[in-house]
Amino acid sequence: MVDAVYSQLINTSADGYKCEDYNKFTPILIEAIKEQQVQQLIAKHNQEMLILLKHIKALEKIANYKIANFSFSNRVEQRKIK
Repeated sequence: MVDAVYSQLINTSADGYKCEDYNKFTPILIEAIKEQQVQQLIAKHNQEMLILLKHIKALEKIANYKIANFSFSNRVEQRKIK
């Protein structure tokens, strides 16, 4: 099965037996681990970004509420002056 994907990792003896050359697996495994680590880091950053976006939306709601409240207070004060 390995020879179908990584034929360069398989040695065939004179009598036709196949065996893996495990020394050649090391660079492939290291690259796979690096790729997995990158994917995990991306997933972690995506989660952090989602949390930050939720915080931003909450802050926007608070800001909009304060703006609306300030605007309402100004209108009330202006009516008192008249």
